[in-house]
Amino acid sequence: MAAVIAVVLTTSGDEDGGGARYTAGYKGRTLTLPDYDHYIDLPTGKVVKGDGRWMLSTNSGGDGHGAFELQDATEARIAGDRPVTPERCAELAAHRPLREKVRFSQAPAGRWFCMRDRISGDVAVVQVLDTDSGDYTVTVAVDYYHRGAATG
Repeated sequence: MAAVIAVVLTTSGDEDGGGARYTAGYKGRTLTLPDYDHYIDLPTGKVVKGDGRWMLSTNSGGDGHGAFELQDATEARIAGDRPVTPERCAELAAHRPLREKVRFSQAPAGRWFCMRDRISGDVAVVQVLDTDSGDYTVTVAVDYYHRGAATG
């Protein structure tokens, strides 16, 4: 009689191996930053003035060097021309991330980029709809996901 033992290895793409699951906080929220004094408060999906826990801002300026500014403990990565799942977003952002900014030239209108909060593990999938044309405005669509423990 022979015994067969099978071992299955899986990877979640999650840096800590915890097999994170994500719950949508909101999806497809279109937000416009009217100037460089406003920020997108990512957890609430609102445009605000002032500081918050996890925010996205710009240093637009019309000089051809504008960018989305990333807060400390934020990793980002260009995702391409189509949306990605929150799991894929976290995986992309954790691998050779951009940590200070995403330049408008890297993410022009129609492109997507991913952001991951290294503290909470939450992710934001951002589609660039329009970037600075000299008037300091930027419009994006954001999907925001809360990270939770794997169930099983």
